[in-house]
Amino acid sequence: MKKILAVKDEQLKKSTDEVNALIVVLNRENEKADIKAREVNGITEKCAQQQKDIAAEKEIANRELEVALPYLKKAEQAANAIDPKDITEIRTNRNPKDIVKIIFDAVQILFQGPLLSITPKTLEIKKHQIPFFEDSYNEHGIKLMTSDFCKNLINFSKDERDNINEETVELLEPYLTMKGGEK
Repeated sequence: MKKILAVKDEQLKKSTDEVNALIVVLNRENEKADIKAREVNGITEKCAQQQKDIAAEKEIANRELEVALPYLKKAEQAANAIDPKDITEIRTNRNPKDIVKIIFDAVQILFQGPLLSITPKTLEIKKHQIPFFEDSYNEHGIKLMTSDFCKNLINFSKDERDNINEETVELLEPYLTMKGGEK
C-alpha cells in the first residue's frame, strides 16, 4: 500500500506541477488578453469620440448648407439668365464700370485663371470711392468673354461649384465682403 501511495503521491506532485505550470501560462495569457482588452476599449472610446465629432461637424455643415442653398439657387438663376448678347455688350464696352471689372476678376478666381499682382487702386462702386486693388479685367477678364463664356459659367454653376476649395474662398473674400461703398 505504501508503494501504491508513493506512486500516487508522485503522480499527484507531477500533476500538481503540471497544473501549476498551466496556471502560470494561463495567468500570462490572461494578462495579455487584459492588455488587449484595454487597447480595444481605448480604440473603441476614440472611435466613439470621433463619431460624436463627425456628427457635430455634419450638423454644422448641414446648417451652413441650409443658409447657402438660397444663395446657390439665386446664383444658378443668375447664371441661367445671362444672355450671350449681354456678354457681347460688355465685351464691346471700352470702359466698363469698376463693378463689372471686379466681377470678372471674381469669375477669373472661380475658374482658377490668372490675375495681375496686387496693386492698390481706388474703385468707384455705387458712386463711392473704395480702396481696393487693381483689377485684371483688361489683361485677363476680357479673355473670358468667348462664345463659350455663358456655357462655361452654367457648367461651372452645375458641375464645378462643389470643387471650390478653401484657397479659392480666401481669394474671393475681399470681393464678397465689399458692401455699399465699403470693403
